[in-house]
Amino acid sequence: MWHGLTHRPEIAEQAARYGDGLFVNNLFMETKFFDPFVELIRDLWAAAGHGRREDAPLATGGGLFVRPRAQDARREYRPYFEATPLARSTSYEDALSGTGMTVGSPAEVVEKLGLFRQMVGDYTRQLFIVDMAGLPERDARLTLELAGADVLPALRQRNQRS
Repeated sequence: MWHGLTHRPEIAEQAARYGDGLFVNNLFMETKFFDPFVELIRDLWAAAGHGRREDAPLATGGGLFVRPRAQDARREYRPYFEATPLARSTSYEDALSGTGMTVGSPAEVVEKLGLFRQMVGDYTRQLFIVDMAGLPERDARLTLELAGADVLPALRQRNQRS
């Protein structure tokens, strides 16, 4: 069972009480917003007797758009970003640097996922939305193909080294 966290500490408390996972849904919010919730579930997880605090099951999410070249990814995705609720409250550049929106080359995606790991520590699931804001199916499929061909092997290799 996974509890989806948006902005209420009760969700982290509930996940810890029942020994369930917490999904940090950082699609439209700055990742630093979730720091206290991650610490809360870790503390409550251990206090409830489920194990070590660092073993609390966590997942993170966001948007994903991948192209072979970073500048192409950012250029192509901009109109879709403009169609999201996030565009009303922040700039495209700030969203790319501060939220779970992951847009870039395969190497940049791998790098940003490393930042997610810094945010929540070890986590067990990564969820992405790839067809947000009217993105055509062919574009979503290309993102999935590049993620499978280039991003996942790089992540596996990096995880084997650590």
